[in-house]
Amino acid sequence: MITLLATAYKQSAASPWIDAGDARTRHHLLILKDAGKIRLPLNTWPLMWSGVKSELDELRAESLSQRELWSYQYLRHQLKRAMRETELSIQAQAASSPGAFAGFSAPENDPQFGRISSTFTRTNFALKLSRSYVFDPLDDHTNRYDDSYIATTLGNWVLGVGAQSRWWGPGWQSSQMLSTNARPTPALFVQRKDASAAKNTYRTPVSWDIALFAGELQQNDYERKPLFSGARLSVSPSRFLEIGAATTQISSGEIKRNDEPAEETESYKMISLDWRASTNAPWGQLAVYQQMAQDNSKLGENSYVYGIENAMLLGNTHTRVAIEYNDNTPVTTENTDLVHGYRNYERSLGSAFNFDKHSQSATLLAQHYFSNGHQLHWKLGRVTLNNDNTPEVAATEVAEQHAQNTSFAAVSYSAPVNSWLKISVGVNYFANKLRLADETISSGGYATFDLEF
Repeated sequence: MITLLATAYKQSAASPWIDAGDARTRHHLLILKDAGKIRLPLNTWPLMWSGVKSELDELRAESLSQRELWSYQYLRHQLKRAMRETELSIQAQAASSPGAFAGFSAPENDPQFGRISSTFTRTNFALKLSRSYVFDPLDDHTNRYDDSYIATTLGNWVLGVGAQSRWWGPGWQSSQMLSTNARPTPALFVQRKDASAAKNTYRTPVSWDIALFAGELQQNDYERKPLFSGARLSVSPSRFLEIGAATTQISSGEIKRNDEPAEETESYKMISLDWRASTNAPWGQLAVYQQMAQDNSKLGENSYVYGIENAMLLGNTHTRVAIEYNDNTPVTTENTDLVHGYRNYERSLGSAFNFDKHSQSATLLAQHYFSNGHQLHWKLGRVTLNNDNTPEVAATEVAEQHAQNTSFAAVSYSAPVNSWLKISVGVNYFANKLRLADETISSGGYATFDLEF
């Protein structure tokens, strides 16, 4: 291990993708997009660095404001790291309780884990091997290979196979289609390599991106695992507008319960539309966004995300504040033949508020990025769980028969100790204890250590 660390230290690197959950990079990309400096779809994650590079190469640093120049320099720094060839990273987390109500930048849901990853990147090839060990996991799987992948390029397309986390939509707290709340699904995937307008083959100012995947859900009791697939198209017809359309489908599978004959499940499909519009002003940038999703279940109800956000430079601090409202319809055996709902290993593939019943939530969240590399995130929210007053499944220990209003809050602080170590600490608060996968989720704290060589 000492030899490996010493070798990797001389060859430090990163991934060809910007991972889903990298809130800091997403913030600085939105600063340039909302200022009208770049035109790149930013609501489909993971996001390829190739498109970001094409857009940054078109910019002139002398034409940028102080706020925009900070973002430009940060992205250039991260791009330089991404262009190196190898990487070794080690991550460890200790927490007093599993997580809930995860957002785009939330930490891992499992309380205690250790992970080691190696990434190798060449011109037309990328490989990441990631191995995790989780202590007392919710899904009983202690050894995992989440976030591993192998990929290659064919023209302006990337083809690969792996278990990548995805976030489809403009929201910060929630996405109705795909979010980082559940463990990633091992899948084949196809994505555009460079979605920027600067490299558009049709020589129009429109930038667009396509992402497709197909894999298997991993619930323990499936005799024959169902195929989980999805496709998303994102288009930026102007510098201040992005529109997205997506669909996901869970095909039929067979589930085995005790000694009973295997039962075949029905297929399930969701579609969504989303948009984000922004404007630029000397004091900051304002944006509004919406996502609507509908399933093909017996009820066929809609789920929504509405949000408004403002980004500004306050002294030496980049700040983003957002208010987001979520209205989540239930995806359970009550309104569909899908046995486990829209889940992978008991966690919702979409909104983190989708426990088992109708829920509504409102969240105020903020991100603060300081000039010394430190960052502070916080959020306050209120959610109504079990809002359809159905008694079969309790979303909380308190609400067994009726709707329950539950407040929640989270604060996290991250700081680089040096060029290769970052420490993050946080506190989560829930007014009522939650029940998920026969586990109790309560208030508590966590600490995460990230080493990159």
